Amino acid sequence: DEVAETMVEMRLSEIYLMYAEALIRLNKVNEAMPFIKEVEMHAGVTDFTAFDAIDSADGAMAELFNEFIRNFVCESGVDAAVMLRFPKNLVQTVSSKFEKEEYYILPIPTEEFDANSGLDRIADQNPGY
Repeated sequence: DEVAETMVEMRLSEIYLMYAEALIRLNKVNEAMPFIKEVEMHAGVTDFTAFDAIDSADGAMAELFNEFIRNFVCESGVDAAVMLRFPKNLVQTVSSKFEKEEYYILPIPTEEFDANSGLDRIADQNPGY
């Protein structure tokens, strides 16, 4: 089959939030906050009292995580990728299913074991499955 479309679509808000995440991880919280605020303003947020009081990397990371989830829940797996990158204490606020680390990876499908004699169902299966 011929692939007719190769373009990956991203929203500008995703780029802003990813850039803010990189800045926060570099401990440049003050530089990151305007990008998060820009996304929130376009979403209709008008009261930034609590937002403007954030003064730590942990607080900024929590705000950023929440903004990612609000913007991208169930959208092309963006929310799942975010949950893999962010601290577990933030991820667990979304779902208690993420309390076990083995839930961060998927099991090797049965079909893979059936098709590949080099895999051992017990020894090679991801932990917890």
